[in-house]
Amino acid sequence: MMIFSILVGSITGEIQATSLSHSKDEKANKVDIVFVVDTGYTMKKKLHTVKRSIKEIIRLLQEEYQLDVEVSIIDFKDINALASEDAIRINGNRVSKAEGVRALSFTKDQNKIENILKGLEASGGYATDITGTPLAGLGYVTTMPFRKEAGRFTLLMTDKAYNISNCHGYKTVNQLLDELRQKEINLGIAYMPYHKSGDQTEKFYKRWLNHINGMYSSMKDLSDSEYEVAEFIVTNLIGEKEFMILKDTGLVKITLKAPLTKGGSICSDQDALTDSEEVNWDLIKFENGEFQLPTVSYLWQWPGVVYDIKAIESTKWFKEGQEIKVLPIISDPTSEDGDQDGLKDEDDKYPLFKRRS
Repeated sequence: MMIFSILVGSITGEIQATSLSHSKDEKANKVDIVFVVDTGYTMKKKLHTVKRSIKEIIRLLQEEYQLDVEVSIIDFKDINALASEDAIRINGNRVSKAEGVRALSFTKDQNKIENILKGLEASGGYATDITGTPLAGLGYVTTMPFRKEAGRFTLLMTDKAYNISNCHGYKTVNQLLDELRQKEINLGIAYMPYHKSGDQTEKFYKRWLNHINGMYSSMKDLSDSEYEVAEFIVTNLIGEKEFMILKDTGLVKITLKAPLTKGGSICSDQDALTDSEEVNWDLIKFENGEFQLPTVSYLWQWPGVVYDIKAIESTKWFKEGQEIKVLPIISDPTSEDGDQDGLKDEDDKYPLFKRRS
């Protein structure tokens, strides 16, 4: 853990000595990821893209971010002819054989992963069965033997409409989401409706993410979301939720509701924006398992955000605090009206600048 002292300028311009802890999370280099893949017959035209994206996400995490990645692939079908025990498999094995067994549930062997993906075929009937629903597949994620020291992620990839039917005893979706959250398993959802006319399922899946930290992407644009999925995972591993931010007239220390995650669904205040949407990610880099944040002096020259220049430059700390590292924000993620001008951040054209008469 690295502890350093910084000079914090309060809104009144006073200078205070404050210690801020930035620690590299123990899980910053290890990832266990479970892909929950719909292989019902309606996925025939989509499965090739799904397989390609799974391989690319794994490649990004391993090669570009240098992470220790172990993979599990749960596939489920909507069956009417197959025996129920064949409807859901873990890494190509029957769940009755693989459930809870690390050697059968996870692998980092590229040849094994390739063979598992080759073995995924879209088939089965369209009739619903309690073993062949997204909830049934995700339910097995909660029993997976994750490494204690690894970040935990699951990505659901389906064209199935929302259905509460499952073989785990869940009476509501929130029961499943609560269990995933309690076990620190982050959720991604990639969905595209089977019928071109669409349905209301997308709205339901997005509502799931109000209950758990996660990200949503359209399966139609899945190839464009591979980097977003990787960055969601990488930033979640950093595990940082305390930051300095430059607000309307000074520096403020904030604590988010949960660790900051690019593309995540957590909202620390009561506005309509997630924490991720209130951060200027263009000014943040991820290196060696840590956020590389800009300094005050760098941020001050950035043209994209409007501050109250006269008010900030008149403070005592401004000249002395040029090298303080800050989280670059578009608006304050811990306040629905960051500049206290009566407008919520999502409705405020200048959320960091309170206009004064």
